[in-house]
Amino acid sequence: MFKRITLFSLLVLFALSMFSRNYKQDALTYLRQNKTQLKLSDQDIADLVVLEDVQDDYTLINRVWLQQTAFGLPLKSGMISVHFKDGKVVNSTNSGVYDLQKQIASVMPSISAKNAVVRAASFVGVDKLGAIELQEKVDKKQNLYIFKPISGLSNIEVHAQLLLTRDKQDKVQLNWEVQFHSLDEYNFWNIDVNAKDGSLIKKFDQVIHCSFGNGKFLESQGTGSAQALVANNTPQNSTNLSSSPMAASYRVYPYNVESPAYGVRQLVTGVEDATASPYGWHDTNGAAGAEYTYTRGNNVYAYADKNGDNAVDAGSAPDGTASLTFDFALNFATKLDSLTNSKAVVTQLFYMNNIMHDIFFKNGFTETNRNFQTKHYGASTTGAGDPVNAEAHDGVLLATPTKNNANFATGTDGSNTTFNKSRMQMFMWDGIPPSTLTYNTPAGIAGDILHGSANGWGPCSYNVTGAVANALGAGTPSSYVCGAVSNSAAITGKIALIDRGTCNFSEKVYFAQQAGAIGVIIINRQSAGDSLIGMASGTNAGAVTIPAMFVTYADGQKLRDNIGTANVTMFRQSSSNCLDLDGSLDNGIVSHEYGHGISTRLTGFSTGTGGTSACLSNAEQGGEGWSDFFALALSKKAGDTKNTLRGIGNYAISSDSTGPGIRRYPYSYDMTINPLTYSDVAASGGEVHDIGEVWCAAIWDMYWNLVDKYGYSNDLYNGTLGNNRAMKLVIEGLKQQACSPGFLDSRNAILKADSILYGYADRCEIWNAFARRGMGFSARQGLSTNTDDQTEAFDIPAICNLTPSATANFTSSDSTVCVGGSLTYTNTSTATAGSPDSVRWTIGGGTPS
Repeated sequence: MFKRITLFSLLVLFALSMFSRNYKQDALTYLRQNKTQLKLSDQDIADLVVLEDVQDDYTLINRVWLQQTAFGLPLKSGMISVHFKDGKVVNSTNSGVYDLQKQIASVMPSISAKNAVVRAASFVGVDKLGAIELQEKVDKKQNLYIFKPISGLSNIEVHAQLLLTRDKQDKVQLNWEVQFHSLDEYNFWNIDVNAKDGSLIKKFDQVIHCSFGNGKFLESQGTGSAQALVANNTPQNSTNLSSSPMAASYRVYPYNVESPAYGVRQLVTGVEDATASPYGWHDTNGAAGAEYTYTRGNNVYAYADKNGDNAVDAGSAPDGTASLTFDFALNFATKLDSLTNSKAVVTQLFYMNNIMHDIFFKNGFTETNRNFQTKHYGASTTGAGDPVNAEAHDGVLLATPTKNNANFATGTDGSNTTFNKSRMQMFMWDGIPPSTLTYNTPAGIAGDILHGSANGWGPCSYNVTGAVANALGAGTPSSYVCGAVSNSAAITGKIALIDRGTCNFSEKVYFAQQAGAIGVIIINRQSAGDSLIGMASGTNAGAVTIPAMFVTYADGQKLRDNIGTANVTMFRQSSSNCLDLDGSLDNGIVSHEYGHGISTRLTGFSTGTGGTSACLSNAEQGGEGWSDFFALALSKKAGDTKNTLRGIGNYAISSDSTGPGIRRYPYSYDMTINPLTYSDVAASGGEVHDIGEVWCAAIWDMYWNLVDKYGYSNDLYNGTLGNNRAMKLVIEGLKQQACSPGFLDSRNAILKADSILYGYADRCEIWNAFARRGMGFSARQGLSTNTDDQTEAFDIPAICNLTPSATANFTSSDSTVCVGGSLTYTNTSTATAGSPDSVRWTIGGGTPS
């Protein structure tokens, strides 16, 4: 049968074939033609292995990722990428090694895979191991050995793979990459063991932890209280934040309400995005109707893991019934991990993970970009089967539960196995803040002493001021007060000083309380120096009603030396009635953790044993900064300006809304509030959150430059204004940057994203943001594996310099000319120094008069 083929049909067919065709050969051709610029030898190119050749279903950019190898062994994190748009190369990166084969002396290991496991265990302090038995030897080309669970090391299989890697001196070494979960599964270690001598090359934890020490907890205490805000949780009208026909409803803190410290819960409906989650949040088969009526679906499975075994606690995923109504009470006057409150908490965790999935799907974190989904609804046929496993109240029943933390482990795209899965762990946060002891008089010792060793017994909150006096008791020495107080008259109505020793702490305090003391300060032994310890409870802990604090020997002697005039104030204020707070209720923390999954999945290409990514394991990288940025961008409040103080995790540490939260400074465009610049990376000492703060400060400035230029849209799904552009630039920048990027690599990737997405429209706003934070045009990065070899600079490229350097002018030979006549123009332009380098005149046309 004859069919007419129109020109339009031919163009459509050509376009489809261009977008769907394989770009592998085009990429190799480009690499050969640009090998000098990209620092690749002919042998390097010949040894490349294609990891991925795919079209981005969001931008229609074709991306080819290639793995550098030598003698059949891959170079860890050694990847090359070539990006095509409309059939033309728009970017390429190389994180490999020039002439790799020549950098290798031998590919024959001197130690076995089994011995490498023993060495790896020793590098995390495990020296006593059970039998190491081989479970599986994957095909010879991969050189991958899988061992059965090893007693003393891991309850899950252990992997060891022979690879090439670079050491701290940037030298290529033959390496056993050993991966294993710790016994409590709190860590997922990736350890590089030198295959020649068994020495440690590098280790990092694939579980990204967001903890901080007592020092930062104390520094972050504000004067305000979050309790007034969390107490007001009256039902609000239903709110539709998106455009889906799904009938599910959830009572939650909406994503733009960062936490209980910033607003109230609302019953929201229709919040599933019709493009990102077309069958709702409880679907897994791509057909109408929910497969689950509880908090499980295509994007996330949320549940409680109170016993810390990384498995679902029975019945802990709340059921919305057939109506998918998740409307559960939340009572802050009782424990948040109680059975009743847990339903509301897990619902919040489920909601926020789905919001992160949907919003960032609409900004480029889609199926072909390795997002987290059980089923792919689009054209992509690979990478499905990997939802986020989100665990609330993690480990609260353990003898020593992990607290004041949250983490995210990014599994391989398409994997949801015990060994390799994507998991978010949300822990409880101390509702009992550390105490403050203020020396009021005499003036010579006046000041605050902050304490991170608050006891878990006695009154929760207190504010007591009084003179101090030495308490004496039965027994020897009498300063230990291990019996009834013998000088009651001296301490009645005062704060008693007691030495540490012999009996338990609560006994000492109880005896002083019985004698009329209004508070107790226990002084450490001189032999213990300046250490602070927690005061364990004892037989009388339940009967203690006065505050007790522990001080170092040196601080105690200041009081003893001034016993006649010393006056102090003992203070501790809990905003939660001393009940632990729940990180799952802090949308900022949840979005931060999910953000680790986004940046890990989008940077480079998943590689290594089991496919886990090592592309953000280098020292100078912005992992924590991207995550903070995502948290800030989703929770901007009406009325916020570029100079508004924005903290992270304020609710979780009972800080007021204007405090820095768990960071050193609140985020703000105002550099008198947040002064961080590129040089502060060197001052970080390698601490990942301190490094990330610098990166986030820069891209948060960029966000506001774009908001100033284009305005702000409340629609984070489909908006096109400044904040939307900033999010899209960050996401595309992650895709464009090389494996193991330093800050300037990531800056350049965002600039490249601007050129690809917006035709350089915003390059000067981007440059100005980075330049003001020391990442300007003349800045130098050094090695991305080093945090102290950078050079900051605050300049911008000439094309963005809006300060005039020349005055344009010209003269003409006449003011009137007839048709066929001529005019002579003379350039009389001047520059601040000499003559302008170049002048281009454009003379407008038209009919002469």
